[in-house]
Amino acid sequence: MSELGTLLRRVARASGFLAVFGVVLFGTVGLIMLRVSSAPPSPTLSAPVAAGASGEAGGRTLAVWGADVQDPRAVTCTWLTPEEVPATLDLADDHLTADDPTLGVVTLVGTIYAPTTREVTCSGGGMTSFAFSNQDSGPPPRAVGIGFLVGAGISAVWAALMLTVTRPRRPGPVASS
Repeated sequence: MSELGTLLRRVARASGFLAVFGVVLFGTVGLIMLRVSSAPPSPTLSAPVAAGASGEAGGRTLAVWGADVQDPRAVTCTWLTPEEVPATLDLADDHLTADDPTLGVVTLVGTIYAPTTREVTCSGGGMTSFAFSNQDSGPPPRAVGIGFLVGAGISAVWAALMLTVTRPRRPGPVASS
């Protein structure tokens, strides 16, 4: 076999061993992501603001979380700057709850979009205080976990193929004359 052929065989075999490592890595991350997808949400909240007081929001879509909310549909928000006008609060379909070290149990009320930084206040529904978090716009952890498991499967096929095709050949019987 030529030197180039030997080099290509070694590179292909090394890619097979690397793919085995990928199977372990992708499989582990995929299983962890599937496990995380069943965990309750834990948002990173802004500084809490008392209901009826003003807080600063802006530049993106934010999730509004309220403490001690009895009726999430009764919560309303109002822009205070540049003028006092009702803010559009898109109510959440699922009113998830999470534990926050500062506010205690918080409920996802909805989302609010502020194209520029503005002062806003929220009140109603029995809410005692509120805070903002980034709106979760990425893929859900379950989808990411499934993607990693698919990657593990593809890596397994590649590893099996490369390690089988490039396996060292056994010397065959020598024909005698």
